[in-house]
Amino acid sequence: MPFLLLMLMLVLISAAPVAVADESATETMPGASVESIHQWLRRHNPSLGALALDTEAAEERVDLAAAWPDPSFGVELRDIDIDRPRLLPGQTGSTRYQLRQSLPLWGKRELAREQARAEADATASARDATELELLASADRAYVHYWQTEQALRVLERILGRLDDLRALAESRYAAGLAQQQDALQAAVELTRMRGEQIRRRAEGQAAAATLNAALGRPPLAPLAPPEGPPQLPVDQRLEALLAQAPAAHPRVQMEQELAAAAEREQELTRRQRYPDLNLGLGLIQDGRQLRAFELMFEIELPLQRSALHQRERIAALRSEAALTRREAALNQIRGELASAHARWFGARAQRQLIEDTLLLEAETAYVSSLASYGNSAVDFGTLLQALRQSLSAELDHVDALETELLAAADVRALTGDAR
Repeated sequence: MPFLLLMLMLVLISAAPVAVADESATETMPGASVESIHQWLRRHNPSLGALALDTEAAEERVDLAAAWPDPSFGVELRDIDIDRPRLLPGQTGSTRYQLRQSLPLWGKRELAREQARAEADATASARDATELELLASADRAYVHYWQTEQALRVLERILGRLDDLRALAESRYAAGLAQQQDALQAAVELTRMRGEQIRRRAEGQAAAATLNAALGRPPLAPLAPPEGPPQLPVDQRLEALLAQAPAAHPRVQMEQELAAAAEREQELTRRQRYPDLNLGLGLIQDGRQLRAFELMFEIELPLQRSALHQRERIAALRSEAALTRREAALNQIRGELASAHARWFGARAQRQLIEDTLLLEAETAYVSSLASYGNSAVDFGTLLQALRQSLSAELDHVDALETELLAAADVRALTGDAR
């Protein structure tokens, strides 16, 4: 029997690392889509994790703000014999036990609760605003990561065409239909484009490191290849966005809630004009016998009127400043939204123009030049120029789409759609 138990323990211990490895392996690697980026960031970004803990702590302070003050208990030893001092109850002339409790009145506890509630809501809105900023930063990094992948694919395709052109030039030169200069020009152009490929690949590595940093991952952590263009839809109606989105932005909501907290603080300061009540209950002991009890009622006299008025003035200024910051945040969001939307609209028009005309024209020019070169109607330099124009058009299309998506990420962060 002990042998069977020992074997069972060994099996469980050996299986434990496998279970952990399988659990980590099932987690989806980010990079395939915008959704995978967002999911990873929400689960693993340390800044969001810290803000979530701050929000939870602020929630805990709501009930604490309205808690009753702790009572106090005191023991007073009286009539201690100078010649034979004793310091224990029952060994002195008399002993008084007193319990005191402060009672905040005039709705001060409820105001303190409302102030803490508004501050907790402001903390939650600050977390939401930071989440939007982090998501937008991750979206921008992901767009650049996708753009470098697309540019490399374009270069791979153009390098394949250029390699075919070099083989064509060499075969025509061997047949005496072209000059050796054609094959040399093709080799030079091939080397130049491979240099561009190296540069773009370095940009891709830098983009991957930037994306990992935005996600809170190590810079060399692996990323899944993009499955397609990032999906970042934007509403084309700027007027509707300006009418609704800025007021609902977490940054504006945070300032609004801080203004509400400052208003509660102002009212709570005003209530300090009215004194609180302190209650006390005491027992008096003579020797070892309890002989009497006493009750105590105490209030604080708010005689320092100048100091009280100064505190009220400070609270009023804080409330006014909070409202002003809310209006400033609202205007800033509106301006940033209008600017980002204008950039998105212009980049979108530029991208559509390239798709509708430039790509087709460049491809047609290349195909025509290739056919003409085969018929010796144009020289090899003209054919290379057509290939460069085709490459430039495709890269311009990728860059225009990147600019459009970057602006879309900014718009979505300002409208809250990034969440």
